[in-house]
Amino acid sequence: MKRFFTEAEVDALTELINIGVSGAATRFSRMVRRSVALTVPAIGIVSPQQAADMLESSIGGPLVAVEQEFAGGPSGRALLVFPKDHWDKLFRTVMAEEAPPADEAMLHDAMRETGNVLLQGCLGSIGNLLERSLSISVPRVVSGRAAELIAAPTEGVVVFVYVNFDVEGGEIRGYLALVLDFASLEQLRALVGDFIKRVT
Repeated sequence: MKRFFTEAEVDALTELINIGVSGAATRFSRMVRRSVALTVPAIGIVSPQQAADMLESSIGGPLVAVEQEFAGGPSGRALLVFPKDHWDKLFRTVMAEEAPPADEAMLHDAMRETGNVLLQGCLGSIGNLLERSLSISVPRVVSGRAAELIAAPTEGVVVFVYVNFDVEGGEIRGYLALVLDFASLEQLRALVGDFIKRVT
């Protein structure tokens, strides 16, 4: 990570992501009317191949993600990634425990709604703190192997975030991936530097 950012910039980026995730948790909690805690135990700035390898080693098999593109400063793609069975758990949370088994259309609708709330909340909070108004596309559900989901420009990087969901005592691990080209990474670094100057 220090290859791209100084230690102070890493700390500030981690703080920004934690604030963004906390804001997303608040929005998600209101939506499902349950206590939701989201924590970020670790982040990394890695190559697309490294990000794909991390997902393969920790999850393996086909993955399902909600993807949204963003622009308005740094531009790129945001992916909220889970193993399929974890999306099923989140569906039960969103629709209530007594909901009937989900068909694929219902599950995809719940994925889009959940991903939109979490990604919009996270990216919106980070954009506000960086004093940038990000435009965010409508969510879409994508699936496949890790390398297919993380597909990025040759000259690109991934801000890879481990996210733990605690929904009334039930823990679900997911991953947030921000896929950027190097130009957008440099923009992000400059904005993080400006943020540091404002708060110190």
